[in-house]
Amino acid sequence: MILKFVAGIREQVYNVLRQHLFAFHALTIFVQILQFEGISDMKMKYKTFLVLKATLLFFILSDFFSVNSIAAEEPTIVTVKPRGYSCALRNPLKGLRARRGVFNHEWATLWHSYIRWNSIENDENDGMDKIKTLCDQYWEDAEKHNIKIIPRVYLDWDEKEGNEYWPADMKTGDYSSEQFMRRVVRLVRRLGLLWDNDPRVAFIEMGIIGYWGEHHHPLPSSEMQELLGLVFTQAFKNKLVMVRHPSEFRPYKFGIHNDSWACQTHSQWKYSIGMAELGDCWTIAPMGGEVAYGWKDELPPGPSPNATLTDSDNKEHLIYTIRWLHCTQLGWVADYDQKDPKVRSGAQEVQKALGYRFILDKVCYPAKISSHKAFNVSFVVRNIGSAPFYYNWPVEVSLLDSKTRNPVWRDTFKDLDIRQWLPGDQWNKTTKLYELRPKSYKVDGTFRVPQTVESGEYIVALAILDPAGMLPSIRFAIENYFEGGRHPIGLVGVGKTALEPILDPASFDNPAEDRTLKYVLENQYTITESSEPPLSLQEAAAIGDLNMVVSLLEKGIGVDSRDDSIKKTALQHAAISGHKYVIELLLAKGADVNATRRGYPAGDTPLHSAVRAGHKDIVELLIANGADVNAKNNEGHTPLDEIGNQSNKEITELLLAGGAKISTIHMAVKLGDLKQVKAFLEQGTDVNTKDENNQTVLHEAASGKRRDMAELLIDKGADVNAKDKNGYTPLYSAIWNNDANMVEFLVSKGADVNYSTEKDYPPLHYAVWFENLDMARSLVDNGAKCDIKDQDGWTAFRYAADAANREMIELFVSNGEDVSSIHRAACVGDLDRVRTLLEQGTDIDLKDDLGWTPLYWAASMGQQEAGEFLLSKGAQADAKTNRERTPLHQAAYSGTLRLIELLVSKGAGVNVKDKRKNTPLHSAAAGGHAKIAELLIAKGANVKAKAQNNSTPLHRAAFGGHKDVVEILLVNGAETTVKDGRGRTPLQWAKQRGHTEIVELLKKHGAKE
Repeated sequence: MILKFVAGIREQVYNVLRQHLFAFHALTIFVQILQFEGISDMKMKYKTFLVLKATLLFFILSDFFSVNSIAAEEPTIVTVKPRGYSCALRNPLKGLRARRGVFNHEWATLWHSYIRWNSIENDENDGMDKIKTLCDQYWEDAEKHNIKIIPRVYLDWDEKEGNEYWPADMKTGDYSSEQFMRRVVRLVRRLGLLWDNDPRVAFIEMGIIGYWGEHHHPLPSSEMQELLGLVFTQAFKNKLVMVRHPSEFRPYKFGIHNDSWACQTHSQWKYSIGMAELGDCWTIAPMGGEVAYGWKDELPPGPSPNATLTDSDNKEHLIYTIRWLHCTQLGWVADYDQKDPKVRSGAQEVQKALGYRFILDKVCYPAKISSHKAFNVSFVVRNIGSAPFYYNWPVEVSLLDSKTRNPVWRDTFKDLDIRQWLPGDQWNKTTKLYELRPKSYKVDGTFRVPQTVESGEYIVALAILDPAGMLPSIRFAIENYFEGGRHPIGLVGVGKTALEPILDPASFDNPAEDRTLKYVLENQYTITESSEPPLSLQEAAAIGDLNMVVSLLEKGIGVDSRDDSIKKTALQHAAISGHKYVIELLLAKGADVNATRRGYPAGDTPLHSAVRAGHKDIVELLIANGADVNAKNNEGHTPLDEIGNQSNKEITELLLAGGAKISTIHMAVKLGDLKQVKAFLEQGTDVNTKDENNQTVLHEAASGKRRDMAELLIDKGADVNAKDKNGYTPLYSAIWNNDANMVEFLVSKGADVNYSTEKDYPPLHYAVWFENLDMARSLVDNGAKCDIKDQDGWTAFRYAADAANREMIELFVSNGEDVSSIHRAACVGDLDRVRTLLEQGTDIDLKDDLGWTPLYWAASMGQQEAGEFLLSKGAQADAKTNRERTPLHQAAYSGTLRLIELLVSKGAGVNVKDKRKNTPLHSAAAGGHAKIAELLIAKGANVKAKAQNNSTPLHRAAFGGHKDVVEILLVNGAETTVKDGRGRTPLQWAKQRGHTEIVELLKKHGAKE
């Protein structure tokens, strides 16, 4: 007993001495200093030494007895501050996302999987086993490489003719049929059963609608959004869903997959702006997509993945966008050259910026733990990445054998949700920091080590586990790392105090080189004969399945039932979809006709939804059954407010007849009620009052082509240059309506004709596009400048020339537009000026900032003499612009036959394609020039040539109503069955545009509806 006590005392003394070893060193140094500081008296030196020695001994003994007295209650706490890891990490559910070669990609842990609908279900009788078998084949071995999948099911693909993947028993291209509604609900419910608990699946991209499943051609209707929002929410309770556009599915808080990420100079940039306007949606759902290439030459993000990752401006813009929009994962840019060191360096920077990045500021644990007593472990973590981690994975603490590094004990922190570890917000492009810095999160846990763990020294380690197998997966960005995914923090003693808790950094492994991580494929759905997912009452009502609604009600399902994931009742879904018979049944069974919606837009009644969807018969039915016509949702809108810009007169009359009140001056203007507008003003309503979109009533009058309203409002003091939330003035509202009369009035009252928002186009650009000469004249006469460049570098003058609009160019010239340059002189046919400039040494093939030569300008406007002169002086006939268009493209569109002949004789290629794959024959067909089309075909032009959107010259001619061109193309072998990027044949375009003679002509040549 005495020996054990002495041994204990000796260990504690040793620990104290060791802890104060630095003081002995300090003493030695101090004595050495005394020896050289000029103190000659040896007695003074000795006394000073004794004083210091006694003082030090006092502190040591005080510390010893203090520790000895409380050691049993408060063991020594070790605090470790791990050093940060500077490189990127190959962490799960974030980063660069690959479509192919993912197992060998240096960073990608996400695999984007496109799945054709007809490959998993080509007939209604196909079972769920077909889906499971195909996914197992596609995703084989993903778990062995720690790869997760982002699947997207699609139907249409516009890169090649015939690439439509609809099930054989469904009508191709019909996204609105009851059959489609029913089948899409069943498919999504099936996918939910199979994927919702599949550990291989990271996130779900909604897909399905439109080309590539990207929700364009067609856009999902409001009814379709409601249906898909419902069924995806029901089917995927454990996986997060992503949709294409930030303006869609707003009630459901889905994530976004923006498939044109960082394309700032393209119209797709509006989706980035829309993502930013979603507020804190990024905190609960992932933002991602792909960096699209092939749009244009303009930067950023550049023309290729390598260009994005090596050009500093491109790369910085991409990283800025990632940080700004809190991006988790990106594709396409991952297809870079992994053998090029410079490209790889850029890829690592992007990988590092994407998604979450957790660092440990400090970790605390006791130097000694006992198997029979509780002990605490705590750490402080920050997320210095761009996004959260979106699932609540457990954090493990473990004791590792110091030799084998295998865990002898492990446990997880309780009541911890790592989804709350948010990064900063409001990225500052200049400082490259978030204005709102990432918070520090302290995590505490109490644990007990079982008696089966032998006494000795062990390594304390932390790890974040994948629930699929509870294996280490997410790495912290610290240097303390062991291969296999655990982070060694320090040594701890079990039954004894660790003498030296700090680990040797040389023992750490490099996490970037560790490819051993994996997860276990478990908890997959077992398919049985009864596996077919049942419909909910809400889904049955949404698709109009009356028999199923009856069956579910007979089984006792409440007529107004809804769970946490469903924000609407069955009646609300039926009202949105317009299923009258279902509504009648539900009302007969006691459904609440005024039940309010819980999700966005909160407070909506079925009548709000029916009005917004434009279902007149449903509106009438609901009102007849007691619907409150003046009920307000949480935004203060009544059903009458929801008519919006549809101007549905019949529904308006129904609501007013039912007692609806005109509650705002905006609504009075929208309804064209001049008397009511005057009444609001007389009662003191501010003439510049704004709605929730910051639009004034003058915006409303301009949108509705109500000049009488506009005159009254301006007379009462309305601000003619008031801006809405997006920066648009009432003048834009008039221009977008192509309303020259309203434009003329507004500019006469002081509307700023040269104002434009940062991301939109000046008013004159729109007038040129609309070919509205009266509108353009009003703008120009009031000071509009035709040389203002838009975000693509184009001016109104250039757009007019590109469209061969002589009248518009003459308007600009008559108002003093400068045409002294060789380009402008060629455009307006000023041959003397062109000749003089050439004599003065101007380069005949001089290109402007968009790559247009003088010959290209002349060809654009069909200036034959100028074109002939330039060619006679050696102008290059096939010079290409930045968009790879040639003078022949422009001459074919402007319709100058003689110039076409000269260009071809000088070597211009008749089948040369511009960047969008248009040939000169496409241009001639669009311009309606039959003789030029005939000439080009005679010179070898391909009548079956397809542009980037799969459009042929026959599509262009049929769309434009150019019967003579259509006839020439058909005689020369043009195909009538080809579908363009919108899934339409030439016949369908001709029919839609009302060109009946062309419809008949196409049918005579074998075209079928």
